[in-house]
Amino acid sequence: MNSEEHQKKADSGRRLVDTLASLKLTVLLLILSMILILLGTLEQVHWGIWHVQKVYFSSWLCFYPMDPTAPLRIPLPAGFTLGALLIINLAFAHVRHFKATAAKVGNLMIHAGLLLLLGGGFVTAIYQEESAMIIPEGEQRNYSEAFREFEIALVQKSATAETVVAIPDSILRDIAAKKTPADVELPALLTRSSSRPTTRTR
Repeated sequence: MNSEEHQKKADSGRRLVDTLASLKLTVLLLILSMILILLGTLEQVHWGIWHVQKVYFSSWLCFYPMDPTAPLRIPLPAGFTLGALLIINLAFAHVRHFKATAAKVGNLMIHAGLLLLLGGGFVTAIYQEESAMIIPEGEQRNYSEAFREFEIALVQKSATAETVVAIPDSILRDIAAKKTPADVELPALLTRSSSRPTTRTR
């Protein structure tokens, strides 16, 4: 590699670093974040907070409006995309524009706090499992409930214990439930429904 090619690569690398560290990019990402929050807030009227949070803020790409039958849907960078770009931008901006001196300890702590906040948001969005254990007065529980997830639970009680076989909705299908005398047949999945007793047997 001659000196001219080496210089071109160095210049392109410097331009990339300057772009990623640009304060203009920071402002653009913050404006896009505010627009995303505004549109997500408006969509909550029609779709509910949890569904909008999943589509707009816990994904890489989203469309406005969310209605799949809308004549025009605008693609937008979702929360994961904007968050990842903000993390990269803050990290490069700190290295590029700020020097580690005693007088700038405050700036260092602010940037570290923002990076920790954004990184923590990513980890939480990807790995969190939300559930609640509701214990009525005078009773006891050995399980928690996730109100936005579905499962079929088969409970076989005996005089000394009970056996529970839980089938989450992510793997629902016709299945022979081991440890129980029942088979599960799934003709259809209707999420907005509730179970009721039936006399039908086979």
